[in-house]
Parts: sequence; structure tokens; C-alpha cells
Amino acid sequence: MNIFSKKICVILPHLDDEFAIAPLIKKLVKFNDFKVIFCTERRQTPLINQNRRRKESESSLNYLGIKYKDIFYLNDHFLVDDMTIHLSKAIIYDYLSKMNNFFKFDIIFTLNLEGGHPDHDSLSLLVNKFSEKEKIKAYYFPAYNSRRNLIIFPFSILRPLQSQEYFFQKEIIKPFCWMDSIFVAFNYVSEWKAMIKIIPFIILKILTSNFIFFTEKIEFESINWDKSLTCSRYKVAPDLILFK
Repeated sequence: MNIFSKKICVILPHLDDEFAIAPLIKKLVKFNDFKVIFCTERRQTPLINQNRRRKESESSLNYLGIKYKDIFYLNDHFLVDDMTIHLSKAIIYDYLSKMNNFFKFDIIFTLNLEGGHPDHDSLSLLVNKFSEKEKIKAYYFPAYNSRRNLIIFPFSILRPLQSQEYFFQKEIIKPFCWMDSIFVAFNYVSEWKAMIKIIPFIILKILTSNFIFFTEKIEFESINWDKSLTCSRYKVAPDLILFK
């Protein structure tokens, strides 16, 4: 992954999803122009909680080297609630088009299509459609999916499904690079219930991995949707997330 002097758009479903690519952002931010777009927020929660979570996201990205002026929240322009990207694909696509017309992105980073969460899946399909149309290189990164881990865990963090391994690559970063993701996880105090579940996986990555998985393509057919978290946990049918 030879990236230098590029305009990079990191488009993420939720505030805190940067944990999945934190080491790579930290590695590349000094040599490239980054913009970060967050697509959804929990609009049904009290405003004080929403504001707190935004401050946490700003602190997290500032640690990674992203300036406040380069962080964009779609909910400043129109309402997109958590779990509803599949209902808001058209307006998100239009917003991304307008951003690209202004910034002229060279590369897009987003999360992988892996049946882990309907918002992750919907956004990856949207990015795939958009990047192909605009001739922008897109990279996709695993966050979490239904791959069993150490037998006792019915999900995996930060590694692809076994059915997708053959088209994934590895970007070497440095030893203990996943410490950056630990900072992100602990920074989101408002999300401690979710973060406490992923911290053991990040610690394992710190101790055993100096690289990040990525792919330049997505495959809808590579996922067993009946067993996916998108369907089994979040109850969103795969045909709803498709970008048409």
C-alpha cells in the first residue's frame, strides 16, 4: 500500500469505528491529507450524550493526527440515525458526491462488507458503487464479524471471515501498532459497554500482530448471511442493505 501525498476520505458508519483502522491512520496522516466523515449518530439519545460522544470522537481523531476542521458529521446536514444507513443510502451517496466534487479524493477508506453490522455492510456497498463510478481507489477493513474466535467467542474483531481470507492483504505497520486502537477504545467512555467487549481482541492484536488486514474488493456471496451478525443479531435482511 504505497500511499503518499494523497487526498484520503475515511468514511465510517459510527463514532468509534476508527478503532478498526487507527494504526493505519496514525502511520499515514503525516504524509497525506485526511478527511473523516461519520455517517450516523444515536439521535434518540439525550443531546448531552450526543455532544459527549462527539467530543470523544474529536479527541480520538486528534490523537491520530486528524484536525477538527477535517472531521464531518452527516447529522449536521440531515438526520441519519444508528442502524438506518440502509434507509439513507441515496442521501449519503449524494453527500459523498458533493464532498468529492470539492475535495477531489484519491482514496477512500471504509469498513468491510462482512455481515458484521447492517450499517457497516450498507456503507461498504455504497462506497463500492461510488468509487467505481468516480474511479477512486477504495480500501476495505474488517471490524467485526461472525467468525468464531478461540472457540468460546462467536465473533471476531479486526480479522476477515475465513471465506474472505483469500482476497485480503496485509499492510505492515510496526510492532505494538494496535496500541493506537486501545487509546481509541478507552477514549470512548460513553461506549464502555461496547468497548469492553473488543478490548481483549485489541490486546491480542498488540501482542501478536504488526499489520492490518485490508482488501480492495468486496464479495456479497462470500458471506453466509443466515449466520451473519447483520441478520442473526441485528435482524436486517441482506437484500435491504444492497445499493441499487
